[in-house]
Amino acid sequence: MNKKSLMFIGLVFIILSLCCSQQALTSSSQDKKVEDSPVGFVFIDISGINNQDGTISILSQNKDTILHLQNQIISINGTKYKIYEEEHLYKKLVNAEFFDTEYGLFILKCYQSTDKFYKVELNGETALVSNSSTNKFVLFKSLEQYIMESYPIPTQQNPLRTNPDENAGIVGNFDKWVYLPVEIDGDWVKIVDDKDCYSGEAPSPVVIEGWIRWRKNGKFILQVGHTC
Repeated sequence: MNKKSLMFIGLVFIILSLCCSQQALTSSSQDKKVEDSPVGFVFIDISGINNQDGTISILSQNKDTILHLQNQIISINGTKYKIYEEEHLYKKLVNAEFFDTEYGLFILKCYQSTDKFYKVELNGETALVSNSSTNKFVLFKSLEQYIMESYPIPTQQNPLRTNPDENAGIVGNFDKWVYLPVEIDGDWVKIVDDKDCYSGEAPSPVVIEGWIRWRKNGKFILQVGHTC
């Protein structure tokens, strides 16, 4: 076999090795990647766990413990913290849809519910939470329920419109107010300004209402607030 043939075979071997390595890397990344749009949200009752000596574990897909809550202690990757006194030390380690111990809120996007687990997103990766009926500290809410129990937030990208139509007019100064959900119609939710919760010195003297999208092209796009 001549030198050129040996060089060609070596080059082919290198290319094949790189392709296989890339394929393995892609598969590994896809295993951790979360879906594009949730089917609902999982609420973990921090206050209940604290007051009732409860316990909750959030696992990786390999069933390793990522985060563990028991009574007033939170363990993250094996390191323990006091939930309330040391939140400033660990909060950056908990990247969830919403996490606020003051209000007892720990909310995770949920992408699938199996007979054993909720498939959720934590720290940008797929994680698992037990959906056992005996687990009273975990509550699943559908997208519609989640919307109707929150404060929907219109934005410049998803403004408040006069009708549930992308060609409808935009309500002026819509970003000055806090809103409550009224009803869901297809991919849109009707909202009205909250007279008891407002950002200025006083609520609007007139009713501010309109429609914003909560879903577009099958994807959940709505921003919401959970506290006034």
